Amino acid sequence: MNERIDKALQMFRSGYNCAQVVLITYCEKYGLDYGTALKLADGLAHGMKRVEVCGTASGAVLVLGLKYGDTLPKEKNLEKPAHEKIAAFMLEFQKRNKHLRCEDILGYDVTTPEGMAEHARGNYKETKCSAIIADTMALLEEYGV
Repeated sequence: MNERIDKALQMFRSGYNCAQVVLITYCEKYGLDYGTALKLADGLAHGMKRVEVCGTASGAVLVLGLKYGDTLPKEKNLEKPAHEKIAAFMLEFQKRNKHLRCEDILGYDVTTPEGMAEHARGNYKETKCSAIIADTMALLEEYGV
């Protein structure tokens, strides 16, 4: 495992959410303030708190935006390299994880008391979520981040 992945997993185990750890491990590289990154990614965990798109994938999209994003409006620049990279990345993420939605990946709904109980009981930090974080960060490296 590489140093960036090790750092992300250590931060995840210490209590940061999946989206946060993906984004903050790239702060220094892309000149993003650490505190701002934590705030930006805070609401993305657990599928934006609605068990939709996995927070790890959402954090990765933010990183891809930092690397490939554009600052010009669409009318000024018709080439949007971030859009193509993000679309391809998300397809690969879904292929590797069988799903995009947090609930489908985990197999339970963390917005319900039952789902939260399963989440707490299942040691997710050491199992499914940690593996997805590591794989997603390796995938980001494949995408030139």
